Amino acid sequence: MGKDLNRALRDEDGEIYDIIAGDFLVVGLGEEDFSSLSPELMKQFEEHFHQPETFVRMGRSIMALPLPDDMVKKEDAPIKADPAPRKSSPDRD
Repeated sequence: MGKDLNRALRDEDGEIYDIIAGDFLVVGLGEEDFSSLSPELMKQFEEHFHQPETFVRMGRSIMALPLPDDMVKKEDAPIKADPAPRKSSPDRD
């Protein structure tokens, strides 16, 4: 779907086994449905997934590097739309 890669998922040895692309949501699993996370788990996952990453292919492996803070889009920052191109109108100039 063309979404930007942003977080690596790692196994217990720290090896990357998958990469998340686009937005994602971390939820708990109840008996029959999804559930809210406890405050402790919310804190744990926020710390774990806080910093977006960029990915570099190194031979046959992939390396994940944290993105610098100045490259991370702020949640409350307005999204700037590209200005619409203006057509010149000689009769209006």
